[in-house]
Amino acid sequence: MIDLRFAASALLAAVVPFLIARRAARHDEDVEYVLDVGFSAVVAGLVVARVVAVALDDPTGLGDLKSMLSVRGGVELWAGAAAGTAVVALRATRSGRSVWTVLACGAPLALWAYATWEAGCALRDGCFGPASPVGLVPPGLTQRVLPLGLLMAATVAGVGAAAWRWRHRAPMHAVVGSVAGFAIVRAVASFWLPALGDGLTRPHRESLVVAVLAVFAFVGTCLRHPLAAVAPPMQPLAPPDP
Repeated sequence: MIDLRFAASALLAAVVPFLIARRAARHDEDVEYVLDVGFSAVVAGLVVARVVAVALDDPTGLGDLKSMLSVRGGVELWAGAAAGTAVVALRATRSGRSVWTVLACGAPLALWAYATWEAGCALRDGCFGPASPVGLVPPGLTQRVLPLGLLMAATVAGVGAAAWRWRHRAPMHAVVGSVAGFAIVRAVASFWLPALGDGLTRPHRESLVVAVLAVFAFVGTCLRHPLAAVAPPMQPLAPPDP
């Protein structure tokens, strides 16, 4: 049976960035190209994310089509993200486009998709988090909690907005910064998200590793290519006509 709340969250996560991209594509050919290759990247990312998750959690499920198609059974986010990125980069290379610029146009859209999905916790099973005097009361609980899903959505959307602004002026910084910001949000939030058992979960450990590597990469990128050198200063707005 289809979970309509889950389906609605997934649909919103796809529609929101698509509408943003379609509007931007009217005057940005790189965003238009991302729209052209985006579907294949998303499909590749979902397939790889699910296959890797099943391979790690229950290898015997690799031969069970029903188990493989059950995305709610879990996905490996970073594996899927890497696969989707590889598809976009490969197609951009074959088309003779700047890989960094194309990725810089796609990264904010991916972040906004994730932010929309996290915000969809309000439609699904509730936005869980640590006990707090300020927050929401998820279904089935009596304790008010801090809605981590909504906070993550707002933060990730902010990272996407910053990357969107720099996508043409400093595409490499936008891409690496997107990965770093996203990984930091997931790594920090995972300390308070509900989990089975003690200790760090595998996705949490992965986010911590990616966050550390991406922060070092971002610092190295800024040292090798200072923003002042790669991004021309923004021109002031012209005075209005009298």
